[in-house]
Order: sequence, then structure tokens, then C-alpha cells
Amino acid sequence: MLFAYHGNAETARMLLDSGVDANMLNGREQSPLACAVFKAHDEAVRLLYAGGAD
Repeated sequence: MLFAYHGNAETARMLLDSGVDANMLNGREQSPLACAVFKAHDEAVRLLYAGGAD
């Protein structure tokens, strides 16, 4: 979630490449994709979408 909030695309890439669930929700039922969209981090959004986030 923090990589999405801060727009750290390299961390997103590393996590997705290691098999992390791109749809895992935080304690507030928020997804990394929703967070990246809200913060307008376009590259993180593209990586998450390509990594299976919905």
C-alpha cells in the first residue's frame, strides 16, 4: 500500500515480480490500485493493472 501511496513504481515492480497479490486490501478495505489512482501515480497504476490488479 505504501508504494502505491508514494508512487514508488520500482518497488511496485519488485513486489509484483516476486508474486505479491496485487489485489490485497489493507485494514480499511482499500486496494493499492485505488490508492495509486487516488494519488494520480500513473506509472504505479499501469504496473498494478499489468500485474493483475482490478
